[in-house]
Amino acid sequence: MLTQRSFINIRNISKFILILPIITMIIYLMSCERIPQVTEPTTSDMGFDVVLKIGLVLPLTGRHVLTIGKPVQQALELARNEINNSQRITAQLEFIVVDNQSTVEGSVEAYNKLIVDKGVSVILGPATSSATKGAFPIAGENQVVAISPISAARGLSAISDYTFRVALATDVLMPNGVEATHVKLGYQKIATMYDESDVFSTDSDKALRETLTAREVNILSTEHSKVVIQISQNN
Repeated sequence: MLTQRSFINIRNISKFILILPIITMIIYLMSCERIPQVTEPTTSDMGFDVVLKIGLVLPLTGRHVLTIGKPVQQALELARNEINNSQRITAQLEFIVVDNQSTVEGSVEAYNKLIVDKGVSVILGPATSSATKGAFPIAGENQVVAISPISAARGLSAISDYTFRVALATDVLMPNGVEATHVKLGYQKIATMYDESDVFSTDSDKALRETLTAREVNILSTEHSKVVIQISQNN
């Protein structure tokens, strides 16, 4: 049986695994024609040719700070330090971190700040589907590469040619989840619940009901509510 500590460790490791491909994609950008816009020269004593400035949009306050913000930030910092200490590249990664306060509005403000005020050409985040849906159009309009690490609602990657994600979307997650649970449990009647204020929650419920219907599972009820959770950073 998994303990709460074990579950937290597994969750954090999973997030770290998701984030590593993001760093790989960013390093790849260094060889493309946009490198003059993404990087700037440096006179580092260590002999590095360029510094790659990357904007981070993370929920460092608000409802997602403990479940997403801090773990993802720590994982990114670990990956950055490993890359910066590598002897295989002649560049350094520098993060410009902006707190989106776990809100869509905060994410839009963070994107505008990073693009307009800081002049970054690569942004990691936001994490949630709701925030990603609100912020990604700004990246497309400004031709800034944006990568969301864990958002999973359908259609977000298609917002523009400059927006990308790492996590699987709900049309893959939900069918696989139902496949695994239905074979083992054999349920024929089910009720679903979702948070109507959250893009991932609403889309995952839709994908879940589509999958259940295809398997001829009887959906007795679908309930929705608006979940509001406040978590203190000191908890």
